[in-house]
Amino acid sequence: MKTTTDLKRRDVRAQEKLQTALDQIDQRVRRMTLELRMTDPLRRVAHQAFARVASARKFMFLPRHSATQRRFLHGMIELALATEPTLQKKAVAVAKFYSRNYVFEWLINPVSAPARDLARDTILRAGDSEFGETPMAGPVAYVMFHWDEVGVTHLADYSNLYLRALALQRLDFFRDRGERARKKLDLPNYAEKLSFMTPAPAAKPESHDGSSTW
Repeated sequence: MKTTTDLKRRDVRAQEKLQTALDQIDQRVRRMTLELRMTDPLRRVAHQAFARVASARKFMFLPRHSATQRRFLHGMIELALATEPTLQKKAVAVAKFYSRNYVFEWLINPVSAPARDLARDTILRAGDSEFGETPMAGPVAYVMFHWDEVGVTHLADYSNLYLRALALQRLDFFRDRGERARKKLDLPNYAEKLSFMTPAPAAKPESHDGSSTW
């Protein structure tokens, strides 16, 4: 039986792995925007648009976005403008769209692809896939990387992550709330950019004893 100390130690290691993964994701976004020859002026426009939504509040005083959300949000905005520079004039509208529809966009955006790949590998190792299919990879990845926002107690406990993802899915937490706005803004179709789908190298999961697979 695991002790409380054991669980805390595993949680700390899991948090360290997430931090490393986040740093790698930031570096990958930088590489992608450089590949797209994003100019410094356009990068400044993206950052200014991001700053507008990053400072937004909910319930008058609470930040709308957590620190983790702001990292991904910044990448989404940068990549959108780098891919379609013509969006520069609508940069603030693009930023507001990603801010308001953050959860669903996180599930499909190339910026968070390495996170989804990590979750997919975790699900496969746990044997929770059927014929190699992992439809829960997106929700599990979201819960994994936003664990402290969605009520997860032990980050290192894979079953805890999976069950929380299932519960949120039943509550329609991951629903797309921006289909019409996405079409109106004419955001980039990343499916046509195959190089964007190449994941960043992920740290190899440690061996587990049944409660955690990553």
